[in-house]
Amino acid sequence: MAFAESEFELTGTESFTGKESISFGDGPHVLELVASGPGRLESVADGNMTGTIGWRIQGGEGQFEAATGFLSSVFTMKSDGQFNEYQVGVLFLGG
Repeated sequence: MAFAESEFELTGTESFTGKESISFGDGPHVLELVASGPGRLESVADGNMTGTIGWRIQGGEGQFEAATGFLSSVFTMKSDGQFNEYQVGVLFLGG
């Protein structure tokens, strides 16, 4: 199981920046992410939204304490508040 906590700031009508923490499993395994550039946000059908952002990994806790790398995120937000996020990335674990 993974749980994400995100903080976003709108920087324009279709752009944003932010930071995110992703916790994995029962232990203290957390990835800390910051935006590597502005994200993009667009309205789509039926009042829903979609977006994308690149993340830079700046460490974390547990097995991710010295982690570095990048993630790319694509997400949808439905008008009823449902949020789905899909990520792919390259992660390097410290020594």
